[in-house]
Amino acid sequence: NMATYSAAVEACDLAYEFERAAEIEKEAFEVVDAPFDLTETQTSQEEDIIEPDAPKSYEIPGKGTRSSFAAADRFWGTFTSMGTKKALNEDRSDVRGAQQVPLGRPYAYFAVYDGHGGAGTSQWLKERLAGYIDKYWKIDNLEESIRKAFLKADEAILKPKGGIFGLGGERGVGGSLCGSCASLAILYKTLEGESMLLTANVGDSVVILKKSNSIKPRCITSLHTPDNHTEFERVSSLPNPNPSLPFIREKGGRLRLAGSLGLTRSFGDAYLKPTRLDLEPEEEVETLINKGRLRESPYTIKINWTKNSLPLEPSENVKDFGLTAEPEMKQIKLNGDEDWILVASNGLVKQNEGDLGLTFDEIDEIIERTLENSKGDANDQVASPQAICAALASEARLKGSSDDITLILVPLRPSKFIK
Repeated sequence: NMATYSAAVEACDLAYEFERAAEIEKEAFEVVDAPFDLTETQTSQEEDIIEPDAPKSYEIPGKGTRSSFAAADRFWGTFTSMGTKKALNEDRSDVRGAQQVPLGRPYAYFAVYDGHGGAGTSQWLKERLAGYIDKYWKIDNLEESIRKAFLKADEAILKPKGGIFGLGGERGVGGSLCGSCASLAILYKTLEGESMLLTANVGDSVVILKKSNSIKPRCITSLHTPDNHTEFERVSSLPNPNPSLPFIREKGGRLRLAGSLGLTRSFGDAYLKPTRLDLEPEEEVETLINKGRLRESPYTIKINWTKNSLPLEPSENVKDFGLTAEPEMKQIKLNGDEDWILVASNGLVKQNEGDLGLTFDEIDEIIERTLENSKGDANDQVASPQAICAALASEARLKGSSDDITLILVPLRPSKFIK
C-alpha cells in the first residue's frame, strides 16, 4: 500500500544520508569550490573495474593555458525547486570543470538528474556518473565510450543489496522502484582544437541550445517516453510472452511502460529491468534456482556467464520491458555564435500536450526579457545566470508545473549577460 511504500522510500532516503537534504539543496545556490579534474590518466585495466569511485578529492588546476570557456570562470547559474506533490526534492544536478585540459578531453560537465521513487538513484548519479564518463572517455570512439559508461553505471545501480553474494536482497540503489532520468552537456575540444558540445540523455530531461542567429532555441535531446513513436516501436518490437498484455498500455490517461512508468529509458527502476547477476561459471542462474538459492521470477534472465560483460540479451521466455539506460547522443560543433545552453528537468518544460511548464520559445522569451529588464540597473546580478534560472523556475510554477524543477544555464557569450 502507499503508506508502506512511502515508509520504504523514507527509509532509503535516510540510508543515503538525506537528512542532509537541506545542505544538498543549498549546494544548488553556491559556487562549486572544487572543479572536477578531468585530466587524470587512467592506469587501471578497463575490464578490471566495474564501479569506479567518484574522485576522493579535487585539485584546482594550476595557472597557465586556460580554456576560453566561461564556465572555467564559474560563470553559470543553477536553481532547484521542490515540487508541490512530494515531501522531498528528487532532482539533483552536477557541474564540474577544469582549466587545464589536453585536447581530446572534456573540460566542462553539466548534468541534471531527475529522480523518481525517491532520490537514491539521482544522488548516486550526482556523486558517481562523472567518474564513469571520465574513466571510459575515448576521443577516437566517443559515443561508444559514453554508452559504455552509462550502461556500466546502471549495472552498478541495479546490483542486489544485502544477502549472500547479493542474493535475496532488493535490487537497485534506493530500492527497486527508484530511478532517474539524466541529461548531460559536455564540452570538449577535438585533437584538432575544435570546440564541441556532446549531449547524452535518458528519459525526459532536456538540453536546449540557443544560437544568436536563430529565432528559436533548439532542443537537442530526445524524449524517451511511450508517446515517442520511435521509442514505442522499439519497445513494442520486443518478444512478449503474453501478447494480450502489451508492454506499453494506457493508465491514468497516459501511455506507460508496463502500465506503470511514463519512461522508456532511465537509470535504476530495477522492477522493470531483467535480473543480471555476476556469477562464477558453475553458478548459473538455473543451478541456483534448482538449489533453492534464488527464487525464479518472470524477470530473471538465464544468462551465459561472461566476465565483466554488459547486460546480456534475455532469452525469449523472459520478459524484457525494453527499459534501458542506453543514452541517445549528439555532437555539435560550436562556432562561437551560440548564446547559451540550458540543461533542465522536465518539471520546467512543456514537451507534450497536457504538460504544464514552459515551451522552448517561452524559455527564450523569459531569458531575453530578464536581460532587457536589467539594462541600466546598477546591480549586475539582476542579469546573472542565477537570477535567470530563478525567473524561469518561477514562470514555470505560474504555468502550473507541480514537479521538481532543476536547471543549469550556461552562457556561451558571457558579454551578453554582463553589463
